[in-house]
Amino acid sequence: MREKFRQLLIRFLRDESAPSAIEYALLVAGVAVIIIAVVYTLGGGAKSALEQASPLGPNTTSPSSPSP
Repeated sequence: MREKFRQLLIRFLRDESAPSAIEYALLVAGVAVIIIAVVYTLGGGAKSALEQASPLGPNTTSPSSPSP
């Protein structure tokens, strides 16, 4: 039993797939943070530009929406 555990531990320590998976996960998380930051930064400017370009003007309802 003890020898089998030792062999399993040695095999686990030699396996390099887990660190690679962690590196990829950190890379994906970093890219996601960058994308979120860019969208957050540019989002307000894009909304403002679209509102100014709208023929209805900012903060108005569209003609298709019912009025109360």
